[in-house]
Amino acid sequence: MKRLNKVFNVFSVFSVFFVGIALTSCVDEVGDVFESDGGPSADYRINKQMREFREVLLSAENGWVIEYYGAPESYSYGGYNIIVKFNADSTATALSEQMYKNSNGSRAAAVKSHFKIEQSGGCILSFDEYNSVIHYFSNPVNPDGLGEKGIGFDGDLEFRILTSTKDEITMTGKKHGAKIHMHPLAAGQDWWGYFDTVKSVESEMVFSSYNLYLGGDTITVTPDNRSFIFRYKEFNAEVDSLEEVARQICYIVTPEGIKLYKSFSIERDSVEADTVTGFKFIEDADFYPTFNDSTSRLVPALPSLSEQLFNADKTWYITYSNMGEYGQAKWDIAKALIDDAKETMTAASLKMQSSKPCIVFTSRDKKKKTYTFGFYVTTKQYGDNLIRLSLDAIENKKSCYGEGYYYYTPGQDSYQGYDQIVDPFAKPLADGGRTFILSTDRLKKPTYIKMVDENDPTNVITVLSKKPDETPFES
Repeated sequence: MKRLNKVFNVFSVFSVFFVGIALTSCVDEVGDVFESDGGPSADYRINKQMREFREVLLSAENGWVIEYYGAPESYSYGGYNIIVKFNADSTATALSEQMYKNSNGSRAAAVKSHFKIEQSGGCILSFDEYNSVIHYFSNPVNPDGLGEKGIGFDGDLEFRILTSTKDEITMTGKKHGAKIHMHPLAAGQDWWGYFDTVKSVESEMVFSSYNLYLGGDTITVTPDNRSFIFRYKEFNAEVDSLEEVARQICYIVTPEGIKLYKSFSIERDSVEADTVTGFKFIEDADFYPTFNDSTSRLVPALPSLSEQLFNADKTWYITYSNMGEYGQAKWDIAKALIDDAKETMTAASLKMQSSKPCIVFTSRDKKKKTYTFGFYVTTKQYGDNLIRLSLDAIENKKSCYGEGYYYYTPGQDSYQGYDQIVDPFAKPLADGGRTFILSTDRLKKPTYIKMVDENDPTNVITVLSKKPDETPFES
């Protein structure tokens, strides 16, 4: 009987011990979920938020478009589009408008790396493994030279989530604080095609200057990288006069148009003018309305044809087939000399070279070695559509670019008749130069400029905005 009591007592002790453990475990588990006031604990809430955010990330079957900006002090570099597809295995596949094509124009491959969602004073999205697409913006030495060395684009790799739905995610860079929006890419939309559209819109919409008609004000707008500088007059009560104000706001280019990072508006007589959030792209339009469809509009200040013929951002391509009777006769003479030298003219253009107007050529010899050279010209504009081109003194080698002197001057070993090639475009100033009447298909983003010699109607040259696929003599 005593032995039985001992067994019973031991059993009772162990029963109490295990029940205590069980109760303690239950208390700890409940404590993880509920606060003392009965509400969900902070840990439970943030874990739930992270799970829900992950579900949102994975919900975009064709990925998210990230409107990416760097640090506040780097806003002048503007915003860039990145497409990221978040996968169930915690990898992210990324492609950006900066890196979607290889140097030869072919499609670049999207880049995959790991991502994670973690807690750090809130829900954080982190790209925690190297990804050349994402790290392009955070690298202190930017591959394209954006920003100062050691700073670069000043972008983030970790982002604090502000709002999250299947239609839009808003977040800020954890370190630098730039506000970033994400929206799902439409199903079936080709990533590379999306970026092609962005580049096309940018090409159509970006000019050297604009006028913004906002309410009763005319505001001068000039682009600087991917930002706009708005200049307008504002009354300064301290000096009792109007003074110029300049505000810089960066932007991103989308298929719909140009979207400002921050809205722009001005006040007049305590009445706030229309608020501008961006400008809508309309193909072949003379102006761009604001996104809110107000009467405000952005109007490109189009340079004249005389100004566009030699522009720092433009190259005009020359081809034999787009020259008149006079020019082709001159080029025929040179072609025989070029063939005798066993070289091939591979490119010919009008462009700014070393900040000077120049007629530029590229030649390839029989050993496949390439030479680029040219001849500087002096321009004089007599009006929007009338310009004189005079050839700088060739005997002064400094008036030639590269080896131009030797290709141009008879008696030189490299002479190939380029005096004949250049003649339809310009003569020495002592001979009066050549004055051309200019015309085009459209002043905004012309596809060609037709040059008609004022003194010789057989000397007609049409230069093209698009680089031809073949060599100048073949085109």
